[in-house]
Amino acid sequence: MKLSKDNELIIEVDDENALYPITIDPLTHAAEWTVSANGLLPGLLNNLQLQVDALVGYSIAGLGDVNGDEFDDVAIGAPGQSM
Repeated sequence: MKLSKDNELIIEVDDENALYPITIDPLTHAAEWTVSANGLLPGLLNNLQLQVDALVGYSIAGLGDVNGDEFDDVAIGAPGQSM
């Protein structure tokens, strides 16, 4: 991978001796992440209190591919969060 002068990511693949079909995907698997709410965000926003009572994740809904990136999207509810 390299970055072009137009700030575009370029992926070059040598397909000699490749078995078809081939998949060129820089994301080999879904990102692994965790969420925690221990009450503080150290060093971020001057340690402001998290919205612990927001009930983030109380409801989750699959939306399909909303933005056309070929990955299904989800909506995560937070009924205790004020907007």
